[in-house]
Amino acid sequence: MEILEIFLHSLINLAILLFEYTGVLIIAFAGIQGIVNYVRGNPETRLILAKGLAMGLEFKLGGEILRTVIVNSLAEIGIVAGIIVLRATLTVLIHWEIKNEQHEKQESAAAAEMAKISEPDSAAKPAAAAESDSVAEPKASSEPEST
Repeated sequence: MEILEIFLHSLINLAILLFEYTGVLIIAFAGIQGIVNYVRGNPETRLILAKGLAMGLEFKLGGEILRTVIVNSLAEIGIVAGIIVLRATLTVLIHWEIKNEQHEKQESAAAAEMAKISEPDSAAKPAAAAESDSVAEPKASSEPEST
């Protein structure tokens, strides 16, 4: 039974390391990608960076949740719980920021679309006025005038 416990403990530690390192790599990659996008002037830099940070934090949160399985003392539970609360709060805040950024993007796209729709109406009015002027000209009669 003790061998099974050691095996489970080792397996969980390996999974925790895998989740933690994956989260670190994702956050580092998102940071580098954010720097490159910022230098290029990409308007979606904040959104891309926030999505990468959120994904990395979720992997790290998964590692902390796995850590709760092998906790031995009440003090360790308090530390792990504090880390989980902190990372979950950060993840929620980042997701809120992503949602707001996407909402602003949609609003600006809708405003641009409305501006595009209203432009042809103003361009069509002068053409319609010119057409009505040509209609208003008197037409020559093809019938001979009687005297």
